[in-house]
Amino acid sequence: MRDPHMSVRSRQGMSEQESTSEPKRKVSEEFAAVQAQLRKEDTLLWMMKEQLPSMMGMMFMFILTIAISLYIRPWYDIAELQAYGVEGARQVRYIALQLVMIFIFTAGILLLAKYKKEWIIKYGIMGVLAIALLYATVPLGNLEGGCTLAFHADDAMYVIDQNGQLVRFNTFDDSPGNLTYQAAWSLPPALKTHESVVYSEVIDDDKVLIVTATAAAVLELESNSGALDLNQDTNDMASVLFTVNATSNFTSADFGHSPWSSIDMNESSGLEGLLLLGDENGDVTGYEWNESDGVIFEPQTRIALLGYGQTIQSVRITDLDESGFSDMLITTGETADWLHTQSLKNRISFDVEQNLKASWFTFSDDSVQFNAVYDNGTTSLTSGPIENGMFALDGPQFSEGPLIAALLITSVLMILLYVHSEWYVVNTVGVLVGSGVIVMLGVTFVPTLIIIFMIAAAIYDAWAVYRSKHMLDLADTMIGLRLPILLVAPQEKGYSFIDETVSMKEKNAAPAQQMVSPSQRPVANKQPKKQSKDAMFMGLGDVIFPGMLVLSSAQYIDGSEGFQIAMATLIGGLVGYFALMTYVARGRAQAGLPLLNGGAILGYIIGGIVTGVGWAIFDFGLTL
Repeated sequence: MRDPHMSVRSRQGMSEQESTSEPKRKVSEEFAAVQAQLRKEDTLLWMMKEQLPSMMGMMFMFILTIAISLYIRPWYDIAELQAYGVEGARQVRYIALQLVMIFIFTAGILLLAKYKKEWIIKYGIMGVLAIALLYATVPLGNLEGGCTLAFHADDAMYVIDQNGQLVRFNTFDDSPGNLTYQAAWSLPPALKTHESVVYSEVIDDDKVLIVTATAAAVLELESNSGALDLNQDTNDMASVLFTVNATSNFTSADFGHSPWSSIDMNESSGLEGLLLLGDENGDVTGYEWNESDGVIFEPQTRIALLGYGQTIQSVRITDLDESGFSDMLITTGETADWLHTQSLKNRISFDVEQNLKASWFTFSDDSVQFNAVYDNGTTSLTSGPIENGMFALDGPQFSEGPLIAALLITSVLMILLYVHSEWYVVNTVGVLVGSGVIVMLGVTFVPTLIIIFMIAAAIYDAWAVYRSKHMLDLADTMIGLRLPILLVAPQEKGYSFIDETVSMKEKNAAPAQQMVSPSQRPVANKQPKKQSKDAMFMGLGDVIFPGMLVLSSAQYIDGSEGFQIAMATLIGGLVGYFALMTYVARGRAQAGLPLLNGGAILGYIIGGIVTGVGWAIFDFGLTL
C-alpha cells in the first residue's frame, strides 16, 4: 500500500526540480545574451559606431584647421614670409634642422616633467602658443572681407574689398609695409566688383577706371569720406564721374590714346583718352575723355562696330605701325583684326585658336609692355605698360585696426586658456595655432622637402610610441597641463576636459594614497568612477604634417592643378585618418603620423597622376 505522504513528497520533489531548473535555464539564456552582446561590442563596426560623434568632431577640426591655413596663405605669400628665404625652400639641411628642433623640444619637456617642473613647461609653452596664435589671427584680421582690387595713387593705397567698399590706406615712404586706415566709400551696386574685374586703371592722380562684367565706372579718388571717418564700415557713396551699365556682359576693355585725338601720342599730356569696351554680344563701343576740355567720357559715335563679331574676346588700343596715332586690335572668336587709326580699316587679320595661351614682354626705349592671352573659357588678349606704381609693396601689410583686433583676440584666448581651459577653449586655440603653423611651414618648403620631413617624422613617431613609449608620456603631460597642442573631441554631452585632467591627476596620485589606512580615506574615494570613452584626443602634429603638404602643393604647383593636387592630398589624409580610427576605436595607443602622413603622400601622388602633372610633382631642384 502506497504511503500517501511519500507520494506527496515525491510529487513535491519533482516540482522542486522543475522549479530549480527553470531559473537555471533563464540564467543560461541571460548569460548567452550577455555573451552575444559582448561579442557584438567587440566588433570593429560596433566600436566605431559607438565613437562616431568623437570621430566626426575630430575630422571636422582636421579639415577646418587646414582650410583656415589655405585661406590665410595669400597674406604669407605676398609678404614672402618663408622662414629660410626663397632659396631655403629647396634646401634639405633646413628640414634636418626642423627635425633636430623637434628632438630637442621633446627631450626638454620630458626632462622637465621628470624633475617635476611642470610650471616651466606650462608657462613656456603658453608663451610659444601666444606667438603661434598671431600666425593665424593677424592674417585673418588683415584678410577680413577679401580684396578684389588694389592700386596705388596719390601717395595712398586703395583697396576694393569683397563687400563692395573702396578703402583708402595711407602709406609712408620710410615704412612701406605699414598701412593706416583713412577712409572708405561704398561702390555703385551695379559695379559688382566681388564677382569679377575685367579691367582697371588709374587714369589720373585722382581718378580710377574700373570695368566689370556688368558695368564700367570712373571714380574720383577722395581723401576723406566724412567728418571724422571713425567708422570703416561707412555707407558714404563713392564719387562717380561716369558710369555705363552693360546691356550684355562686358568681356574686355582697354584705355589709351584716342585715334580721334588732335595730337599724337608723344605730345599727349595724359589728360585725355579713349575707353574701349567689348561685350559678349559682339559689340564694340567707345567713350572719349578729355580733362582739359571738360569732357567726361562722352560716347564716341564714330566707332560703328555694333555686331562686329559673334562675341568679343579682346579689345586693345595699340600703335602697330608706330605712327604716333593709335589703332585698335579687336579679337573675336575667329580672328584678331588690326583696325587702322580713325578710318578703322581692317589692315590685317590673324587667325586665332580658341584655347591659345601665351604671354610675353615687349621692350622699347622708354617703356616695357606686358602682353598676355588668357584662356578662361573664352580667349582674351590684354596688354599694358609696366610702371613703378604697379609693383606690389614688400613685406607684411598691417592695418592698424585688424592688428589691434588680432592682439586682443590672442590675449583673450590666452587668458581663457589659463583660467578656464575647457575643451572648447583648447580646441579654438589648437585650431588657430595649427593653421598658423601649417601655413608658416607650408610656404617655407616645397612639397618634396615636406614629404621628406613627413616620412622622417612618421618613423620617429612610430619609434616613440611603440618602442621608447616616451611619446605617450609626453601626451599625458600635455593633457594633464591642459595645453592646446592637441585637439579634444567629446564623445558624450556634458563632457568636461577640466574634470578629466583632474581625475587623471588623482589617478597618478593613487600610489601615495595607498599609504593611508582605509579608515583614514575619504568615503568618496571608495566609490568607483564611471568608466567611459568620454573624449578622443589627437596631437596637433597629426593635423599639421598632412596640412603642410596640402598647403605646399597649393603654394608651389602652378595653375589650377596646384589646388586640385592639394585637395587630393587632403582626401588622402582623411583616408589615413579613417584607417587610424579603426585602431583608436579598439582603444589602442596608436602612432598617428604613419597612417596620416602616408595617406596624404599617397593622395599627393595620385593627384599628380590624375591632373597630368605626373612625376614633375617631385621636381623642385632640391639642394643640400
